[in-house]
Amino acid sequence: MLQPGRLMVLALALLAIWSVWWLRRLQTTPARGPAATAHRIDYTMESFAVTAMDADGKPLYRMFADGMTHYADDDSSEFSHPHVEYIVKNSTQMHLSGEQGWMAAQGSEIHLLGAVRMDGYAKQPFTLLTRDVIFKPDDSLVETAAAAVLTSGGMHVSAIGVRVHINQKSVQLLAKVQGRYDAPSH
Repeated sequence: MLQPGRLMVLALALLAIWSVWWLRRLQTTPARGPAATAHRIDYTMESFAVTAMDADGKPLYRMFADGMTHYADDDSSEFSHPHVEYIVKNSTQMHLSGEQGWMAAQGSEIHLLGAVRMDGYAKQPFTLLTRDVIFKPDDSLVETAAAAVLTSGGMHVSAIGVRVHINQKSVQLLAKVQGRYDAPSH
């Protein structure tokens, strides 16, 4: 038989264990009510294309995707298999393709997520394979902090982090840059 003092200690220990369990459950249980449903879908589209215009009414970029979901609360959009063509003086300067995508309100930033392929032109045509790219159309800038492999002619370069200034036709490789050049055989 348990003594009253030991029974009290056992009851307090069980209460402490139950309290810890209850607090953890409260922290991991998703919120319910208006805050949980604030990010609501107002429309979706399949197989669509859109052209964004610059301040002068000229095409800035075109986007194609297999699907899009638009959210009313923050005017953001998510895309499946997006493809973006950046246009300068009525000529496509850069192609970007990703597995998924996200766009901020007003199109100020487009995030291409997952594996991303970029085809463009600096001093010569190049292809860049990377992940998780941010495209800022108003700044004509594409950047990633991920590992990337750039190929152009016989050049193969790997780096961590890349910044492409489209209008300046420049590519910045930010860290851990390694490369090789395979001269054409005659």
